[in-house]
Amino acid sequence: LLAACSVVALTAVMYGCTHDSDDPPATDGMEMEQPPAEQIAELQEQINALRAELGQDPIDIDDLTGSVADLTQQVADLQQELQDKQDAEDAAADMANRAKLQKLAMGIGAVDQGGTPAVATRAVAARMMGMKDTALDAPHMIAGWPGMSWESKSGAGATAMTTTAVVYSDKAADTSSTFNKRFTVIAAGQANEGTVALTVADHGELVGGISGLPTHPSHAGVQVGVTNGVRGTLAGAAGTFLGVGSAAVVGIDADGDITWTGTLHFKPDSATASVMMPDDSYSSLGWWLTEAANGDLTPEVAAWSSDDYSGTLPTVGTATFAGIAVGKYTHKTINSISGGHFNADAELEATFDTGGTTITGTIDNFMSDGESIGDGWKVELANGQTDAASFDATAGASITGGTATTAAAYSARGTFGTQTTPGTWTAQFVDDSRNDAMPGGVVGTFQIGETAHPINMIGAFAASNQETDLPDN
Repeated sequence: LLAACSVVALTAVMYGCTHDSDDPPATDGMEMEQPPAEQIAELQEQINALRAELGQDPIDIDDLTGSVADLTQQVADLQQELQDKQDAEDAAADMANRAKLQKLAMGIGAVDQGGTPAVATRAVAARMMGMKDTALDAPHMIAGWPGMSWESKSGAGATAMTTTAVVYSDKAADTSSTFNKRFTVIAAGQANEGTVALTVADHGELVGGISGLPTHPSHAGVQVGVTNGVRGTLAGAAGTFLGVGSAAVVGIDADGDITWTGTLHFKPDSATASVMMPDDSYSSLGWWLTEAANGDLTPEVAAWSSDDYSGTLPTVGTATFAGIAVGKYTHKTINSISGGHFNADAELEATFDTGGTTITGTIDNFMSDGESIGDGWKVELANGQTDAASFDATAGASITGGTATTAAAYSARGTFGTQTTPGTWTAQFVDDSRNDAMPGGVVGTFQIGETAHPINMIGAFAASNQETDLPDN
């Protein structure tokens, strides 16, 4: 009995039977295991969160029964289901992207346009700039050239089309000027003196402040008399609109823009009124991509100037031009295809001679979304020439890159690593420097490869005069 009591007493001492504190015994840094009830609650919450990600309805907590091990397995199963779903979506997206890039490669290869993409005419430029249904982003810059993106939709069903356009321009900001410096005011002593003759194309967007304009093109417009004109503004300058010969009628067209019938003039209150002078000598370039309802893609590129070169080309000396290039490309390998849009540097050099002018150039430093693409890729523009004797001052000095399609006798040649791909190009001189003695710039387009080639590219470039080397007279 004594031995048994001793054991009891010893046990009491060892296990704190005489401890009279309300605090729990110390755990000496050991982590306490989470109670099963808390684990189950967390697992139930995880299960319903995963079901929500999978698009499944939640399960009532009372129905989510089972042990910690059972619920943990349910979480693992749902996580795997979610991963499988993501993998399937990624695979489908990758397949769709590959199919789209294949369509783009076919579209680029099909852009022949008589052997080379054409430099944009004013009509094409107007079409490109007119697609402003939806602005896709804020202005962004490439080497100092601000750009904008637009989207336009048309048709429905099988004829539905979506066109995305990206345009860059070196147009400068408006500057302050006076009315008579911006507009041609008819001189004193001439018929309709003190007025400006208006055309819808040149002045329609500048007309404002006319009271009573219709809100629909079918509604009657505002009558503008010969002697009793209508008050309004032109480029912000106040004055009076007058009909000439007979009353003009000012209304709106189907797009909601101001238009008129008859001959319309504007007489400013002051010929020296302050107005803003826009930059009317600049270059633009860009690309647009049209997607048909069946997924077919049609890429197009354009480059143009607001000020065609109208001088006489020099017959001796050289000039260098530098700027940017933009466009679309695809790159196919045995197991993959990549592509999209690009921007690059453009450098050209013209050599002037009595027998004509030759011009060569290089497109390099290819980028896409700020990342370099194609290690050492470059496009060489060669054999470009224009005959000064047959120079058309209206259209600008046309530069033809020829129609050679072999790498050995190329007009344009793309060098992509070890691959060399033939192509074509065309361009024209422009005068965005207001210097008729020398072209102020050059704009053009190029195409590299056909559908069967690993790399296909279509692009536009615009470059301004950087240096001129003409002998002293």
